[in-house]
Amino acid sequence: MNLRLEPKNIGGATVESGGNFSKIGTTVQSVMFDDPIGHFGKHSLFIKMDIQASEWKALMGGKQFFESVHIKYILMEWGLYKNDKLCSGEYIINFLSDRSFHAYDLQNINRELKIKDRYSWPFDILWMKTA
Repeated sequence: MNLRLEPKNIGGATVESGGNFSKIGTTVQSVMFDDPIGHFGKHSLFIKMDIQASEWKALMGGKQFFESVHIKYILMEWGLYKNDKLCSGEYIINFLSDRSFHAYDLQNINRELKIKDRYSWPFDILWMKTA
């Protein structure tokens, strides 16, 4: 695996398969959304997801989390899902819609985004839970 840094985005990095992992010799600890269930109590959460087109993978590790924790908002970059090359944009929409989230324009949070127009959604979107 290789870690590719984005030169114009100080926080941007992408994990790529391939390469020689043993050259790096560093292990990175991570958790899935479901791992910290119980640490949030009844607090409402605001989540910012920016993991370079891996949001769907993160959501798949959070099925129990999304059922157990009160999440009100999710801020997410949508730019990489504006085409169908990744195919995971539809999965994200279905996962969040099934949990009563609706997508809104971050620049105008009174404007709900229509799913049929997802290929023209703004780069950043805000998912708000409505139930």
